[in-house]
Amino acid sequence: MSKCGFFKAAGFAALAAIGVMSTNASAATIVYEDVGFLGAGPGGLSPLSVEATAGGFTKVTPFTIAQAGTYTAKLADFGFPESFRTIGLSISTFVEDQLGLGSVFGSGSFEFEAAAPGTYYASLMGDAGETFGLGLYGVQVTAFGPAAVPLPSALLLLFTGLVVLVVTGKGGTLPTLNLGLGARGPVPA
Repeated sequence: MSKCGFFKAAGFAALAAIGVMSTNASAATIVYEDVGFLGAGPGGLSPLSVEATAGGFTKVTPFTIAQAGTYTAKLADFGFPESFRTIGLSISTFVEDQLGLGSVFGSGSFEFEAAAPGTYYASLMGDAGETFGLGLYGVQVTAFGPAAVPLPSALLLLFTGLVVLVVTGKGGTLPTLNLGLGARGPVPA
């Protein structure tokens, strides 16, 4: 490879590394999280239930969103001590609006748009299994945005190493660069 080709490859690698280093990484920020047991135990309504309904239970919990944006709500039925017969989650801006910004029935997730900062409500509804009358659920609301920590400088090292591999090829060696700065023998007096 010529000296010119080597410098082109090195320049390309440097630009690629700078481009990668200047991009923002994304990370999920947990806005609201709730894990617990809900249902009616063998002795009737469990104190873990908020409100008993004809078809099971309903639990409404307020949480705060600090900035407008797109959020993801996830619902999980952990199947312990048994799965729920039915379970659903909805996010709304006020308690009476049960289906509001989005909902999911059964384990799953959905995205919703929070138009403004403020108080939002997670409404969990469902019916516990028949044997124990109790189930374990999990709810999580996350926001995606720029990460607090930038991409590590190790990427620069990675791309530099890749350029060396590309330049040298299979079993090749790096070209030597002689700029005429080294001594060639004894220096005349």
